[in-house]
Amino acid sequence: MKFLLNLLLVLLSVFAFCQKKEGKMLIDSLEQVIPTIKNEKTKVDLYNNIAKEYRKIDINFCESYANKALELAKKIKYNNGIAYSYRNLGIVSASKSNFSEALSNYEFGLKNATSKSIKGEILGGIGKVYSLKSDYPTALKYFFESLQLFEEVNNKELQSITLQNISTIYIYLGDAEKAKLYRKKSDSTKNIRIAINTIPLKKELNNSKINCLVAEKDTLIKNNYYLDVLKNAEKKGLNLEKTKYLINECRLLIDNQKYDNALQILIPLLKTEELKPKNEAQIAAIYYQFGDIYYFKAQQEKSNSLKKELNKKSIASYEKSIQLISKLHLLDEKQKRYFKLHLAYKQNNDFQNSLLAYEKATLYKDSIFNFSKKETIKNLEDKREIDLKNNQIKIKNLTLESNKKQKYYFIGGIFLLAIIGSLLFYQSRNRKKTNEKLQVLNTELDEANKAKTRFFSILNHDLRGPVANLVFFLQLQKESPEMLDEESTKRMQDKTMVGAENLLNSMEDILQWSKSQMENFKPQPKKIAISSLFEDTKSHFSSEEKVQITFENPQNIQINTDENYLKTIIRNLTGNAIKALDGIDNPSIIWKTWQENNFTYLSISDNGKGASNEQFKALYDEKEVTGIKTGLGLHLIRDLAKAIDCEILVDSKIDNGTTFTLKLK
Repeated sequence: MKFLLNLLLVLLSVFAFCQKKEGKMLIDSLEQVIPTIKNEKTKVDLYNNIAKEYRKIDINFCESYANKALELAKKIKYNNGIAYSYRNLGIVSASKSNFSEALSNYEFGLKNATSKSIKGEILGGIGKVYSLKSDYPTALKYFFESLQLFEEVNNKELQSITLQNISTIYIYLGDAEKAKLYRKKSDSTKNIRIAINTIPLKKELNNSKINCLVAEKDTLIKNNYYLDVLKNAEKKGLNLEKTKYLINECRLLIDNQKYDNALQILIPLLKTEELKPKNEAQIAAIYYQFGDIYYFKAQQEKSNSLKKELNKKSIASYEKSIQLISKLHLLDEKQKRYFKLHLAYKQNNDFQNSLLAYEKATLYKDSIFNFSKKETIKNLEDKREIDLKNNQIKIKNLTLESNKKQKYYFIGGIFLLAIIGSLLFYQSRNRKKTNEKLQVLNTELDEANKAKTRFFSILNHDLRGPVANLVFFLQLQKESPEMLDEESTKRMQDKTMVGAENLLNSMEDILQWSKSQMENFKPQPKKIAISSLFEDTKSHFSSEEKVQITFENPQNIQINTDENYLKTIIRNLTGNAIKALDGIDNPSIIWKTWQENNFTYLSISDNGKGASNEQFKALYDEKEVTGIKTGLGLHLIRDLAKAIDCEILVDSKIDNGTTFTLKLK
């Protein structure tokens, strides 16, 4: 089981490496992979796959790789590898019309095959050999045996191909009804709809497309097609095709009066083509187009001197083209060029040479007519020989059609593997993104934990002082009461009481802040009157006789929010303001409330010394850490305000006091 999994992984990696390639590119990719493969069974399979691909390119290389696969498979006693190697050798023999050798190879393959699927493919190959020999009853016998095996392994793809082969045999037997029946079965097996009377194409697609474009009047369609073919020729290194389609592209440019654009292509093309041996046809075609360009440019030129110069270039180009084409004995091409030469001489007012060129054009036209009649007679004589060869051509066409179908199914398999690979890549990329997000969250959590650790260490230090003072006073009162007179006792009691009250207030603030940090602790909003909050604040700070606190609420505003959260915010802001007024003459605090643009505003202003923005950093930055004495209230205000969706604005000016504004919906 472990071996099979490893084998599958190796094959998947190979096909992922070769995906979206075909023909020689696929073969090159597979050949690069082979030296890296350590598993010898996998090597056998790769050799056989290369042999299978070479069937479409070079049958001799196909045979070579099939023999390599066979040799290695025999060495490691890999029976299915031996069977598939003989299958490929059978295909090689059949393609060379050596049918007896093909059948012998297929028989060896059957003896070694243990896989029903491979047996079915070999039986199908035998059926094709008998089909090529026109022994259709025997071919049907093997196709039906092959079909039975594919049904046993539930291989729908190979079932469909075999049913198509059976349908084809019935066509040759003249039984159209059965042919349609098996074609329908093939289509239903593939679960697709194909016309029952589909006939295999006799021409290549490209030839058909070119023929259609010859009569096409839409220049844009022609141009796009030539550009596509040109790109394909460059990609495959087909230099002859590239030159041909560049010349056709220039013809389109000339027809559209883009003469300079055509020259930009033809001049460097001529230099390239003149370096090639036995290339008179292409060079003649280029000079012919030079002649047309100079001829039409002369028609448009207004300057007589330039027009005369262009006519001379046109005549010289046509004559050079005629000289080259004469070596090839192409009468129709010579006739066209002499006629164009006649027009060029006429445009140059050289009527004598124009007449001579016209006479030669007419002479070649008559010769072409006579030659065509002779060709027609010869065609009639050749018709019988052509008819005798048609049967052989039909057999070869069947073989080619079968190879095409196998190619399409092979591409389909590669495409499926590409989809699987894409899905795995997509899943891996998503996992990577998720891990990156988790890493960011973990970093943020770590920073938050460090900030809270620093906060609690400061908190411990700030709370320790008041508690230590209380403990010291109690110990002194218990152990050495004689050291305290009445005045000292009262002073210490008052000081301890104030410290205890401040400690209690701080603990209440810490409790509120800790609740705001709890995930499930949520505000409970309700409608409350601002006046009740102001009354509570006034009562809470009634002992502060030195500071004048006033409240302005002319509209008796009500607001929908959490009373405890907002009350705590107001208390802390008021407490901070009182501390800020220490040492200020005539200290005062003003609380105001008003409504504007569907928002409720509460502001607290003091006439203290003011402060810098840095001192209010804890109000906006969650990472800022300070102690109780330096701003626990700011932490509490920040977190409670965030919980009730309250925005806090600060306006502080040195020596002019500070104003905090709360903005609530």
